[in-house]
Amino acid sequence: MTYKDSTPQASAQLEVLALEVPYVADPTELYYALCGQRTNSLLLESAEVDSKQNLKSLMLIDAAVRIVCRGHQVDFEALTLNGENVLTSLVDSLDPSLITQQSRKTLTLSYLSHHQDTELDEDSRLRQASNFDALRAVQQLYPTTALPHDALFLAGLFAYDLVAAFEPLPEVDAKAQCPDYVFYVAETLLVMDHQKRKSKLQASLFSHQSSEDSP
Repeated sequence: MTYKDSTPQASAQLEVLALEVPYVADPTELYYALCGQRTNSLLLESAEVDSKQNLKSLMLIDAAVRIVCRGHQVDFEALTLNGENVLTSLVDSLDPSLITQQSRKTLTLSYLSHHQDTELDEDSRLRQASNFDALRAVQQLYPTTALPHDALFLAGLFAYDLVAAFEPLPEVDAKAQCPDYVFYVAETLLVMDHQKRKSKLQASLFSHQSSEDSP
């Protein structure tokens, strides 16, 4: 099945190809078989709080873009040709003052000039521009009204020290530092519904139409 949002005048377009596949009850075993020796993949599990019963497993098999945040700097790396289209669309949508480096496969944003004023109250600080805006920019890039809710799927991990973007913290030894967050834009996603015992494999196709290409 193919899903496509044909919103007019949108330069960034997203198309989703979906296919029902055989259900596998053990997502961990399947993840190891598909992604055990591969990088840039994730397995996310959800469960009912009281019964601990599995609800869904989300397996990010292939990523189009890797997003790494360190302090006020956010680096995007296109891992596929599909991901390069994401970066092209993203550059067109961003405030140019945020961009410190860009190429066909990479993009670096800096939020240093938007560093939080510590004299502001907590609510005002949280509303200021921050490294979270890089993730929001990707989320807002594509029209998804006519698409499945997980058509544009971002998944990743946050570090505890990410709070330093909003509150002053003691400096950490450089040798002990890890990224503040690492996220991926999914290209191939497997959704396993353990309640219905069904699985869906979907591929997200990102495209970009420049103003010169518009009719």
